[in-house]
Amino acid sequence: MQASVEETGGLGRKLRIEVPASEVDGAIKARMQNLKGTVRINGFRPGKVPMSVLQQRFGEPVREEVTGELMQKTIGEAIQENELRPVRIDNVDTDKDGENLVFTAEFDVFPTIELKGLEGIKVDKTVAEITSDDMDKAVQNLRQSRADFEDVERAAKEGDRVITDFVGKIDGEAFDGGAAEKASVDLGSGSFLPDFESGLTGVKAGDEKVFEVKFPADYGSADLAGKTAEFTATVHQVQEATLPELDDAFAEQMGFTDGGVDALREAVENNLKQQAEKQFAQEIRDQVMDGLYESNKGFELPATLVDAELEGVKQRNEQAEDDDKQSDDELRTDAEKRVSLGLLVAEVSRAREITVDEQRVNQRLFEIIGNNPQAYEMFQAYREDENVMQSLQTSILEEQVVESLLSTANVNETKKPYTEIMGG
Repeated sequence: MQASVEETGGLGRKLRIEVPASEVDGAIKARMQNLKGTVRINGFRPGKVPMSVLQQRFGEPVREEVTGELMQKTIGEAIQENELRPVRIDNVDTDKDGENLVFTAEFDVFPTIELKGLEGIKVDKTVAEITSDDMDKAVQNLRQSRADFEDVERAAKEGDRVITDFVGKIDGEAFDGGAAEKASVDLGSGSFLPDFESGLTGVKAGDEKVFEVKFPADYGSADLAGKTAEFTATVHQVQEATLPELDDAFAEQMGFTDGGVDALREAVENNLKQQAEKQFAQEIRDQVMDGLYESNKGFELPATLVDAELEGVKQRNEQAEDDDKQSDDELRTDAEKRVSLGLLVAEVSRAREITVDEQRVNQRLFEIIGNNPQAYEMFQAYREDENVMQSLQTSILEEQVVESLLSTANVNETKKPYTEIMGG
């Protein structure tokens, strides 16, 4: 095999490979000989089929198969020998002239990136202040989740459970999701809209009550957002909650066999902090990625990657609302930044020896699957889907790179009350 590399401009490369005809013919003869021992043709005993018959029937497909394998093998060898890092190889042309196998492969190579500014990327981070009231409320919710309920004859108040049938109507017309039978409504839990829980406060078993509920302007259903519905509720039961004592026995029920109530409260505090951090995860990720980009932008980008990314952003742009649509220049800038960041993430992962955490990949898969009864089958199907796994592994690797960069970042923390962060 002889191979030569030509620069075609920028990161473009053209690889020319020539394989002697003797090597090609030898590989074809070996394949045909192997075929002779395995193929069965009517009228001939196994292993006794004349080579001329095999050549007539299988000669052309065998040549194509062997030639394709040789091309793939020699491209890999030439890339390794010439220390090339191709983005992908799509354009391969065969030269039919002469007896030797001659072909060319054109592709872009990854740029050489000298990483800068990884240490001390500036990040503004909001940190939750967890007060004793926040802790008490969270612990109270845990106790509420283990409460026992008993029927009472008095009027319902906050903390009670109301078992009710209800039907909601807007302008006299029922709407989807506006009716239920024997629904459990825990007053004060926030599980239902405030007006709904307020409307059931004060009812007794056997009551029928009509009340209005105003849907918020930002309600999840556009058909209901900002509208007022009239609900008719038929109350079956009012139940009073008896909460378990906050003691070591309760802590053990919640899984804290060591440390008792103190361990429970510590876990609750950590959970509240994690909830607050999730509110700013995307914001912090964007700051880290912007810092990485600003410190390293300007290197040459593979045209094939930019063109492929550009197609993706164009498709998303076509589906966007008119006010959100971008110009062609903005789309190209967006595509180039996305490609740059993808290459930078890959380079940081190599420089810091970060590999995809497969345990985190599996955890994310189970989060996607949720409580589906076919969870195991779905998990296996996802694991075998190359596109799903590549997308998921790319996303997880980016998270790990962001975490690594954040560990060496210059972080400016600002404290903010937990209730203000969570809107409660």
